Amino acid sequence: QRILPRMGGCKTSKETTIQDVASICKNGFNRILVAGGDGTLHDVINGIFISGTNPFLGIIPVGTGNDLARDAGLFKIFCNNPKDYLKSLNANLLNPAYRLHTVLSLNNELFFSNYLGIGFDGAIIREFHLKRFINLPNRLIYLYCVIKTLLKGYYYKIAIPGLMNKNNTSLHKKIKQLLVLNISSYAGGLINIEKKKVNS
Repeated sequence: QRILPRMGGCKTSKETTIQDVASICKNGFNRILVAGGDGTLHDVINGIFISGTNPFLGIIPVGTGNDLARDAGLFKIFCNNPKDYLKSLNANLLNPAYRLHTVLSLNNELFFSNYLGIGFDGAIIREFHLKRFINLPNRLIYLYCVIKTLLKGYYYKIAIPGLMNKNNTSLHKKIKQLLVLNISSYAGGLINIEKKKVNS
């Protein structure tokens, strides 16, 4: 509490994180340290893109899944020795070195660094956000949300642009899930997709 005002930092709430981060960036702060998980990082990254600035971003991976930190190799380092990790993070924020990461967007309005889930994945996340303040470990709440969503057993209808049916209208398909992955770790490291080098 005493350090934050001196450093120009701020505490954010889930409802205002995107706007708070955009405001911080527009006010000239060029280093952002995020203590949280993938959801917090998602909001911070959206705030950065809205601001139109390019600050350095440091991560303390203390969330539920930490998939971005896992993908970058930071989660394992943090778990093995948190004290050394924080010392290194402090040094890197003082004298930053770039580690580039591609951020994708949906219609240039919603930005995401990890993955975009439509259908099953999105339903689980929505359910989790409604239940996350129950006094239980987050992973247990996630498991409950997965089971509840599986038991519903419904499909999602999507339109496929450019494909037409016999009536010359957009072709619709029923799907369980559409998942666009930007990193190799998914579902808190439960699923790892082999990284492949792609020549651009």
